[in-house]
Amino acid sequence: MKRILFTMLLCFCALQYGFSQGPKWVTKAKKSVFSIMTFDKDHNLLKTGNGFFISPTGVGVSDFDLFKGAYRAVVINTDGKEIPVECILGADDTYDVVKFRVDLSLVKKVDYIDLNTSNISIGDEVFVLPYSVEKDRACTPGKVKKVDVIRDNHKYYTLDLRTSTNLVSCPVLNASGMAVGLLQKSFDNSDSMTSHAVDANFVAGLQISALSFDDVSLKDIYIKKGLPEQEDQSLVYLMMVSSKLPLKEMGVLYSDFIKQFPNSSEGYLKRAQYFLNIAEKSDDVLFAENDLKKALEVSPTKDAILFSIARLILNNQGLEVLNDLPNWQVETALERIDEAIRIKDEAIYTQLRAEALTLLGRFDEALDCYSVVNKSEIASPLSFYNTALVEKAKGSSSDVVLVLLDSCVNRLEKPYNFSASPYLFERAQVLTSIGKHRDALKDLDEYYYSVNGQVNSAFFYFREQVAVQAKLFQQALDDIELAIQLDPNEPIYLAEKASINLRVGRYEVALETVNNLIALDPNYAEAYRLQGVAYMQLKDNRACASFKKAKELGDIVVEQLIDKHCK
Repeated sequence: MKRILFTMLLCFCALQYGFSQGPKWVTKAKKSVFSIMTFDKDHNLLKTGNGFFISPTGVGVSDFDLFKGAYRAVVINTDGKEIPVECILGADDTYDVVKFRVDLSLVKKVDYIDLNTSNISIGDEVFVLPYSVEKDRACTPGKVKKVDVIRDNHKYYTLDLRTSTNLVSCPVLNASGMAVGLLQKSFDNSDSMTSHAVDANFVAGLQISALSFDDVSLKDIYIKKGLPEQEDQSLVYLMMVSSKLPLKEMGVLYSDFIKQFPNSSEGYLKRAQYFLNIAEKSDDVLFAENDLKKALEVSPTKDAILFSIARLILNNQGLEVLNDLPNWQVETALERIDEAIRIKDEAIYTQLRAEALTLLGRFDEALDCYSVVNKSEIASPLSFYNTALVEKAKGSSSDVVLVLLDSCVNRLEKPYNFSASPYLFERAQVLTSIGKHRDALKDLDEYYYSVNGQVNSAFFYFREQVAVQAKLFQQALDDIELAIQLDPNEPIYLAEKASINLRVGRYEVALETVNNLIALDPNYAEAYRLQGVAYMQLKDNRACASFKKAKELGDIVVEQLIDKHCK
C-alpha cells in the first residue's frame, strides 16, 4: 500500500513539475495576460474574467459575456496596475468574443503576444497561460483534438485539456509561444478533459465598420466604441451616426477621429463645425478657428481646404454668435474661395464663388460665375436653378427665368424623385406668373408625385388657384376639398369652395358651405357677401341683409353689390 501511495506521489510531483516548468517563453508571455473587472451604470462590479494583449497599442481580447451590459471596465496587469478600457473595437456574441483598447496614458507600455501565423494540426501541442502575478513558468499543456473551420476560413479548436473557470479567455499558445486561440467556456460546465478555443486571428480581426452603429452585439456593451480602422470607413461612420447621437457624444467622436487620424483635415473640419454648433459666445468660436488652421496645415491640397473653409463660413451665416466676427463674414468666405481659385481653377470653386456673390447682392458677378459653371462638366439642375434664382432676384423677366428653369428640369432624371421637387415647384410658380396655367398644373402634378404625396393643405390651395385660372373647375373643387380635409378650420378654404360653386352654378352647395363658414367664424366678412350672392341666385330676399352684414364687418367689395341690387 505504501509503495502504491509513493508511486502516486511521484506521478503527481512529475505532473506538477510539468505544469510549472513550461517553455522558456512562458515567463515573458504571461505578462501579456490580464484580469478584467467590468462595472454596471451604478459603478457596481458586474463580472470578472481574463484576457490578453495582442498589440503594443493596448489592444486586448476577452469574452463578450464579460462585457455584456458593462458601462466601464478595467484590466489589471501582472504588476497589479489597473488600466481603464478606453473603447470597444469589435464584438461577436455568437463566438463570445470581444476586442478593445485600453488607455495607455497610465502605463509606459504593455506586453503582448504575437498571433499565430502557421497551420495548426490535430495532435499539435498547445499551452494555456493563466493570469498570475507570480513570475513563474506555470501553464496548462494540452493537444489539439479537432480543428473546425468557421467564418472567413478561421479555425475553431477542440483541445485535449481540462478547462477551469479561472482559465476562460486566457491565451492558447503553440510551441513557439504564438497565440493560437482564446480559451472558451465549457459547453456543459463539466469537468471533462475537452476544451474549446476560438481562433485568435478571428478575434483580432473583429472591427468597427461604417455600419456598426446598429450592431446588436455592440449595442449590448455601453462602453464607448472605437472608430473603424480605415479613414474612409471612419468618415462614413461619423456621417451615419451624426443624426443618432447627442451633440456632446459627436464631439467626443470627432476628437477620437483626430487622435486616430491626426493628418486628416476632415476631422478638424468636422470638429470645427461642432464647436460652432455649441458656441455660446465669441470666445468659443476660437476653438473652431484653431481647427480650421490645423486643417489647412495638415492638408497637402490647400485649395480644397480653402474651399471647405469658405463653404463652412457660408453654411453658418445664420449663427448669431458669428454676426460681429470678421473672420466669419461672407466677404471672408469670398477671400478664401479666391485664394483656392488662384491655386487651382476648379468649376466647383467658381460655383461656390457665385453663391457668395449672390449673398452679397453682386448679381452680375454671380451670373458671370454661373455662366462658367453651366458650361462646365459640373453643370447640374442645381446650378441652373441657382442661376434662375439670381436672375429673378436681379429683376430679370420671367421669360429669362423660365429658360433657365427649363434647362434645370430637362437635366432631371425621370421618374422625378424628392430632389426634383423644389425645381418643379419653382417652375410652376413662374409659369403661373406668365399665364401658362395648364403647364403649371403639369409641374404641380409632377411635384406631388415626386414627394410621394406628402404635401400640406397650402399645396392643394395653391393648385386649386391655378386650376381656377386654367378654368378647370372640377379639379379646383377636388383640390379645395383636399385642402379642407387637411385643415377643416381654415376659413379661406371654405370661402374658396363656396366661391367656386357659385361660379359653376351650384348655389345650394355654395350656400351650405358659406353657412358652415359663418358657424366657424361669425365675423368673417366675406362669408356674408358670398351668402348674399347665393341668396340672390336662389331668388331669396335675404340677400341684401347678408350684404349689409358684410359691409358692417368691413368688406369693401360688397359696396358695388349693394348699389346694384339693394337700392
